[in-house]
Amino acid sequence: MTPVHRHNPEFRAAARHFGRRRFLTATGAAAALAFAVQLPSAGVAAADELDGRRIPEDPFTLGVASGDPLPDSVLLWTRLAQFDILDTRQYRSNQAYGDGWQVPRPESEDPSRTMTGATQERWLLDGWRDAQALWNVVPQQVVFARRRNVPTPDLKLSMDSWDGYPASRRRILDGAAAAGVANLMVLTGDVHVGYGLDIKADFDDPGSRTVGTELVATSISSGKDGSDRPANHDALTTANPHMRFYNGRRGYLTVELGTEQARADFRTVARVTTPGAPITTAASFVTEAGNPGLRPA
Repeated sequence: MTPVHRHNPEFRAAARHFGRRRFLTATGAAAALAFAVQLPSAGVAAADELDGRRIPEDPFTLGVASGDPLPDSVLLWTRLAQFDILDTRQYRSNQAYGDGWQVPRPESEDPSRTMTGATQERWLLDGWRDAQALWNVVPQQVVFARRRNVPTPDLKLSMDSWDGYPASRRRILDGAAAAGVANLMVLTGDVHVGYGLDIKADFDDPGSRTVGTELVATSISSGKDGSDRPANHDALTTANPHMRFYNGRRGYLTVELGTEQARADFRTVARVTTPGAPITTAASFVTEAGNPGLRPA
């Protein structure tokens, strides 16, 4: 996903043609995901006045706006959630050791390596320091939490994901902690499977504090039918105790943000190679506001 460039002539022309609200609605839907969000009624700010009603039309009446960060970054916010949309493709350091799954070594551990680029990283952390929303949501491209491929010392990590950039991930988590981000949610795609992951303060210590959640949406058709338990399911879930869910079917993910909790529903179909398969909910999880970590709904 390439962030919207607000100085691009085509962007400006489209914004003028459609109007600010309609244009942001379209680009936001294309860039992030579809979110069902519980919000307070228009104009109500005090927490004790939240009525929890779902607003089906025009969320912009409730405070959604576009930020004005850098030309290559996008910020969307509401009174309930702030969305910081990252580009983790074009500003990163090259993948270590030629990409793929590799044994982590000095090149991948180099503290100068970056997933976001220095400018985008600074923009994200600065934005968190000023954030006032309940949920801080980060839609981006590649898996953020650690994924060891096996539960043995000869493990490998994906050099394309944040595991190939651990120092960059550490800076993001330290920045979130310094800014007092209490409800961090990372939204991811890329890997054509569904994951539900707890984000740990220290992935080397399974008992360390959970500081956020990551929800990874599967593909709609790539990978053919897939399976509920891919061949590496047991190895991956054993090697990564913070992995609360792993499913290899095709489908999509819905996220509902509320004032007390967020809910994620992993929706899948048994087959895509032939028509007619019904949609089912493979699993549902919640994470409580102020108490991060995925729990079965």
